[in-house]
Amino acid sequence: MNEAKLKVGQVLGPVGLRGEVKVLSLTDFPDRFAPGARLGLRESEIKIERTGGGAGVSGSPLIVKFEGIDSREAAHRLSGAYLEVPAEAAHQLPSGAYYHYQLIGLRVSTESGRDLGVLEEVLGGPGNDIWVVKSHSGQHLVPALRSVVELVDLAKGTVLVKDWVLDSEEIRSGEADAV
Repeated sequence: MNEAKLKVGQVLGPVGLRGEVKVLSLTDFPDRFAPGARLGLRESEIKIERTGGGAGVSGSPLIVKFEGIDSREAAHRLSGAYLEVPAEAAHQLPSGAYYHYQLIGLRVSTESGRDLGVLEEVLGGPGNDIWVVKSHSGQHLVPALRSVVELVDLAKGTVLVKDWVLDSEEIRSGEADAV
């Protein structure tokens, strides 16, 4: 693909006086925050010295100490920064699960052949992701649910969704299984 990066965490701010920071985990793989792990940070790399708190999985806060960040001021300068890994270092996902970067740019259409546009953004939600599909005539918000998404074909660059995706009561109520 290209030089895609996967965001695995975001630095929320300093904790204490010795350079520790609070990190919001954005990954389901806690080994990303193990001592000695290296993560991309603002066009450079940073090494984790130690980790505490939380489980290290998506949505949980952690307290992280990075090598070379030894003061509250230095920790504060990291606030808001994303921690990343190269896409080629991605963990294998189960069948039917995709990284956001794999979905961006896919052409989305319905079973009956109606072209909805290109998947341009993935919004994380509490129950499931929402795919923002844009076309020349506007945009569609498509819930990433097994009951909505018929097929994702990365090789062909396409997504097929159910015909009723645009006006379903099931979608408005938020019921069904996430993709």
